[in-house]
Amino acid sequence: MVGLVETLRRERELTILMVTHQPEDIPSPSTRTLFVEDGRIAADGSFADLAARPTPALRRYLGGPR
Repeated sequence: MVGLVETLRRERELTILMVTHQPEDIPSPSTRTLFVEDGRIAADGSFADLAARPTPALRRYLGGPR
């Protein structure tokens, strides 16, 4: 599914809003990543930036050290 979304985005120059609960789906197609917790944006940036400097809320969600 992620491959199809990326192909459509690239070939048709689309802006796509993709909602997922699967962190492994995020890095490939995204240019901007938002992490929402309790209805509020808890983190905003590129996936690489968020992975390098995750907020405490994002660490909790991903199951990593706090």
